[in-house]
Amino acid sequence: MAAILDLELDLPLADTPASRFLAWIAAGLVGLAVLALALAAAADGAAWRAAREPIMVTVALPTRPEQPFTDLDLGRVTQALHRLQGVAQIRVLAAQDVGRLVQPWLGSDATLSGLPLPHLIEVTYEPGFRPDPTLLAAELATTAPGATVDPETADAPHLDRAARVLRAVGLGATGLIFMAMAVVAAAVTRMSLDLHQATVDLLRLMGAGEDYVGRQFEQHALANALRGGLAGFTAAILLLAAAITLLRLCPVPGLPGPELHLRDWLLLGCVPVVGALLTAFVARHTARSGLRRLD
Repeated sequence: MAAILDLELDLPLADTPASRFLAWIAAGLVGLAVLALALAAAADGAAWRAAREPIMVTVALPTRPEQPFTDLDLGRVTQALHRLQGVAQIRVLAAQDVGRLVQPWLGSDATLSGLPLPHLIEVTYEPGFRPDPTLLAAELATTAPGATVDPETADAPHLDRAARVLRAVGLGATGLIFMAMAVVAAAVTRMSLDLHQATVDLLRLMGAGEDYVGRQFEQHALANALRGGLAGFTAAILLLAAAITLLRLCPVPGLPGPELHLRDWLLLGCVPVVGALLTAFVARHTARSGLRRLD
């Protein structure tokens, strides 16, 4: 590693103004790529967990003082719900359980005794199954007109979709960052080649081949990209660790805690290496293309 970072080249590429900023640009882009990939990894873990958590939907049957629901009516409703695809369990809450749920808002048992409470039914789906709310609504409209579904439990699949969107955004941002790194490496190499054209011509007159000159640009780009990439990687990891610690100490309601596994950290560790190799590859081929243009 030290031999790569401390190179002595025949071309004075370190004196090129643009190449001096290559390490800084690589640091910023690698840091952004690490954060974007960490977001994708955390979202992937959240999507994986959300896809395997069973969804429970609460159905509220309307109160009918003139014709209350009987046990036979409840049985017909539960049988109809059991016929829905993916339903694993159905539980009709007892009147005492419903009273305990609404007591914090309505007050004492004496107040609740005079109120008509709705019948609540908990519908639990199989783990990993994502129900279609329209099918549930259509079945309830037939068997229990006026029944309502808890919007929070009905919208549970949105968490899975949000995690997938974040994963796609993180991966897309990572790809764009690597593309930007390649564009910067190509631009810096072209500028360096134009500024040192006289030195390059002298080396070629002395017998230096196209591959030799191309390796000069490749090694210079690799050293700068590694130096800057390691700095950007270190800064991004420290920022990421601070963010994870803060979210664990002060969790945000409704936001799942970020979890990165060992494979995720290993993947993040590959970012500066991939960035440096990409920069060196682009620099080498850009230099060789520029040399053929100068011929």
